Amino acid sequence: MKKLLGLLGTSCLSIAVSSNVVSCFDTTPKIKHTFADEFDIFELGDISGQEDVPTLETIYDAIFKAHENVIDWRLTVEFEWIVFVDTPTKESCTIKVIDKMAVPFHTGEVTFTYKYQQILEPEISYDLFVEQRDIKRRTGSIEEISKFSNLVYNWKWIADLTSSSQLVYTDLKSYGTSSGQGLCEYIALNMLINYSQIFGKHNLYSTYYKNKYFYQLNSKDVRHYEYGSGNKRAIPYLMYDKIRSDKGGKWTDIREGKSMRKIMKKWLGDYSNNLIDDYSVSWSHTSKPETWIKKYNRPVLLSFFAKGEAHSIVIYGYNSSTEEYAVNYGWPGIDNGKQIIKKSEIWSYFSMGFWYGLRDK
Repeated sequence: MKKLLGLLGTSCLSIAVSSNVVSCFDTTPKIKHTFADEFDIFELGDISGQEDVPTLETIYDAIFKAHENVIDWRLTVEFEWIVFVDTPTKESCTIKVIDKMAVPFHTGEVTFTYKYQQILEPEISYDLFVEQRDIKRRTGSIEEISKFSNLVYNWKWIADLTSSSQLVYTDLKSYGTSSGQGLCEYIALNMLINYSQIFGKHNLYSTYYKNKYFYQLNSKDVRHYEYGSGNKRAIPYLMYDKIRSDKGGKWTDIREGKSMRKIMKKWLGDYSNNLIDDYSVSWSHTSKPETWIKKYNRPVLLSFFAKGEAHSIVIYGYNSSTEEYAVNYGWPGIDNGKQIIKKSEIWSYFSMGFWYGLRDK
């Protein structure tokens, strides 16, 4: 049985099958098919290992996971836009989109029923990353970060990039790998490029590509059309595919700043001539990422390999009195844009990794 969630001005919002489950995602399939054919189980079955009232995050992640079976699926409802209508129970819950928050605008209420099964391999969990890390970090407040000794111009814009469409979060799931390997270097580089496009002096995209990739790209916010695990139209994957097709080789787990330069220049083409970039060596560090922030008032990408963790982040602040960085960790989740990390955790003379920065020519 299909159920429709009401729309204003469009009829592309999708629907549900099986029991009372309804989706609040725009799948925009390229080929005609029924959702009954696409979903074997669509009851939010992989929701929890315990019979308890699910959180909104759990509901959202379960919807996200279910829609990976849909050809050309696309999220149009952000997690931050969804609220419970009434108190959820162990059997069902009702959600709605906050008024005036969706693009296109979605109205109405959607009821989900669910059953409980143990999650063995969750596709995307916005909180599990925190449990698995070895790097010590904590979530800061806007008030705390605002007191850092060095903050880049419009640093709050970077701190507020916390949803999948803002970060254009994706990975190599379904691209021929078995582990869904991340593309964190490309996600972080995309943040630097978008920051330069908005707050820099020069255009880095033609009007055609701005309209193709973004439905919002300004000082208030950035929103990408394409994102999500396994999405081959997401910018990080397109960057990866473009450099790999041109140069050959692996082009994941980037270990040198000069490789980031090649990726940036290949992606932006002639527009890269509007930028000056620089990077550090990957060992025996005599330079410091905070120097870039102090000298040029621009955020800096940092790829680190420490304590069993390899990741790329964007640093937008440094506090000299505590020797801490304020960073966007590049993962979806409202706290991940305001992470505070001791410099000693990820950067020293003997640490592995590199920094990479962009500024106007």
